[in-house]
Parts: sequence; C-alpha cells; structure tokens
Amino acid sequence: MRRVVGWVIEEGALADLRAMSSFHYARSQPHAPVRVLRAVERGGVRATLVGVLAVSRPVLNASWRGTAWPGVFDGLGQRERALAINTNLRTISRVIVEPRHRSMGVGSMLVRAYLASRETVLTETIASMARYTSLFDRCGMRRVECPRAARDAALMATLGARERAPIDLVDPARARLLMRDVTMRAAVDRWLNASRGTRAALAMGRVDRASIAGRGLIARPVVYVHGDVSEVVEREEVERWVPMNTRGILRRSA
Repeated sequence: MRRVVGWVIEEGALADLRAMSSFHYARSQPHAPVRVLRAVERGGVRATLVGVLAVSRPVLNASWRGTAWPGVFDGLGQRERALAINTNLRTISRVIVEPRHRSMGVGSMLVRAYLASRETVLTETIASMARYTSLFDRCGMRRVECPRAARDAALMATLGARERAPIDLVDPARARLLMRDVTMRAAVDRWLNASRGTRAALAMGRVDRASIAGRGLIARPVVYVHGDVSEVVEREEVERWVPMNTRGILRRSA
C-alpha cells in the first residue's frame, strides 16, 4: 500500500472498476482485466474511491508493436509469438479519476504505482485522449505514434467517396442523414465490428454508432510503452518457459 498526499494507492477489485466506469468516456468494461489498483481518500473510518487503474492482457495483433518494440517479437511462430507477448506484456486498459479529483495528480499516482509494481517487464497503453493530456509522458512512458488502422482507412474511404469528413458522423443531424445510406451504415458497422473494444456498440442506435466511429477517427490513439527489452527472455528460449502462476511470472525449465 502506498500513501501520498492524503490518498492511498492500493490493490483494488473489479467492483471498484465497475463503480468508476460511468466516469469514463468509453462506458464498456476493458477486456479481461487481470489487476485493478485503486486510489482512495480516507476520512475517519470511511474511504472514498477517487480513481482506478485496470490492467489487461495485451491484444496479440497490434500494427504498432514492431515500432514500439523493434525486433523483440519478430521471427517467432504464431504460438511462440502469442506466448512471448502474453508473458512479457500487460496493458494499462483504464485510468479513471472521479471528476471532482481530476487535475490533482491522482491519475499520475495510479500509473506510477503500477509501473513500480508492474506485472511484466514491458507495459503498453493505448490512449485515445493522449493528444490532449500529458499523463503518460509525466509518468516516464515513451510515446509511439500509431499508423492508421485498416478499419480507419476503409471508413475514411467511404466518407471520402461522399465528400464527407469524420465530424459528419459526430454531428447528430448530419449523422442521421448519412446513416440512411446502406453502404455508409455497413461501413460504420464494419468499423465497430473490427475491434473488440467497439463491438458492443453494434447494439446501439444508428446515430450513436456513427458518433462512436466518428470520434474514433478524429481522436486517433497514441500508444505509450514502458520497460527494458533487455529483461525479455531470448526468443530461442521461448519454448522452454514454464508457467509458475497466474500473475504472468514464468521460470525457465531445467
């Protein structure tokens, strides 16, 4: 447990993440969290939850990973690469701070606390709002620009063919008109379906689906990474790794 300026950073639970989810712009839960840290403010015998950080297993296919970790995961077979990624990487999948406690350092405290007791030698986070905040820069993480994803390029092409821009999907009146177009609607739905993080939005109404896709195109995510690649087990030893526990710590077989 770590105490800083009246707040305590401690191990949390999924219940803490659920309790804070309404304060995050993406209302859906991150995929398969494996760890939660929470920030609480203690007043007398009562503790008030003011922030959470969630950690998840990484996606296996990320277009930017070769740029972030050049050579680390290259040249491996599919099974070996998946094992190497799951062994060496975890993703900070949420940082949520209660609105009344924002701009007070709670988010930075959560990120620094995790990096000081990280699950694996390498850490990644994909931050859609990173262009507007320096949270991860302040915590010593390295910024990696993402190439535009294939789903983004496909949706941009459909918009371009109609001389439209992503903002037209965000504006409710213009989105309502655009989504009457069967091809446009199908392009938006393909964009949503192409990522596990947006797939749940397919159940929403047309205007809401368009808005999520439009915001996704406008706010291109930035990746931040942290860790020393020299600590990664050499690729020729991947098949000799033997799991020890569910925290992602492994040992080499004899």
